[in-house]
Amino acid sequence: MELKLLLDPIFLIGLTFLGIVVPIFTLSISLIGHAVERSKDKISETRKKAEEELKKEVDILEEKLKESKRENILEKSQKIEIDLNNLKDSRRRFEKESTAIIKRYDMLKFKQSVLIPGFLFLCTIIFVLVAKFCIIPLSITLSLIASLVFLIIGIYRVCKSLSVIQEVGLSSDKYQQEKMFEAISKAFESRAEAEQPVLFISFRNPEAPFKFPKSSEIDLSFRLELKQGKIAKVVKVLFLVPKEFDFPKVKSKWNQEKDHDIPNALTTEIVMGDIRRGIFSFGVITIKTPDKEGNYRMLYNLSSEEFNKREFIDVTIT
Repeated sequence: MELKLLLDPIFLIGLTFLGIVVPIFTLSISLIGHAVERSKDKISETRKKAEEELKKEVDILEEKLKESKRENILEKSQKIEIDLNNLKDSRRRFEKESTAIIKRYDMLKFKQSVLIPGFLFLCTIIFVLVAKFCIIPLSITLSLIASLVFLIIGIYRVCKSLSVIQEVGLSSDKYQQEKMFEAISKAFESRAEAEQPVLFISFRNPEAPFKFPKSSEIDLSFRLELKQGKIAKVVKVLFLVPKEFDFPKVKSKWNQEKDHDIPNALTTEIVMGDIRRGIFSFGVITIKTPDKEGNYRMLYNLSSEEFNKREFIDVTIT
């Protein structure tokens, strides 16, 4: 009779746990995606790194082993063989750890977190009912013991699933934070790129090559436009021409070095100031052409505090 007093508590506990296995699975399924993703990434990354390192070490040791065998150095060969065996043992331990990680996350799957615990708690309830309606003392005792065994194993599996859920929940929060910070960073980068000033220069004669008469002063007009961004600060245009050319109307001009893109290029700078989006800025540079016909190359460098562009211009002197 005293044993029968345990039946009702066991029945209620088994029924309670039977009712919570589905909510546990519902909770775990919301986390399993991140868990599987993280575990797979972790395993594949670790495995790839370990395999690469192992292959290098094995190749080195095998080469040493061949050399030692050619040299008939028995002691050295034995040591290398021991090192090879240690590497193989490390590989086996690594595979065992990888398998353990996978099996641990398998606790969140339907079979492991619902079917098996549910079956155990159902067996607990069935054996409690058998003990209640049984009149043979030995059968009552055996049924009670069986119900306790199924209950304990079921509770153990539920606790194991909950421990994995806790672990996954913490890692998932961290994962979500990492993803959020990554998304925010990308958003700021995209916004910064969109606000980055991009300047465009166009000339009155857009055809290439430019055709100018020899021994003449040419007023080369240009227009600056801000294609992207709100403002480009301290915009400057450098014009570089071959040494046969000149800038007759500018006071500040200088020559580049011999190893420049245009050797000894005559250079002048025009400061355009700040340029805002939607507002054109116009400029003009007077160039004196050489007295010799031929093909030449000019170079301009368009820059601001956050932008720089340089481009060659083909010029034909006729």
